[in-house]
Amino acid sequence: MPYIVCEKRRGSPKVNVEVCRRKCQFMEACISYGRYLEAHALEEESSLDMDRHAPTVSPHGGTGEEVQTA
Repeated sequence: MPYIVCEKRRGSPKVNVEVCRRKCQFMEACISYGRYLEAHALEEESSLDMDRHAPTVSPHGGTGEEVQTA
């Protein structure tokens, strides 16, 4: 469960992101929540890119190393 630091609460405690989404009236202007969304979007994007790209196979045997001919 991800947590962010709440700047609006006294003592700036860590708060579960789901609590922010459901209850916080300042969520749209919250810097911590915005940073979380950006980081989470980048993680999803990079995982989607990895799923989309199949490993490339080298024409020289698939190991990625050059085959030396004598």
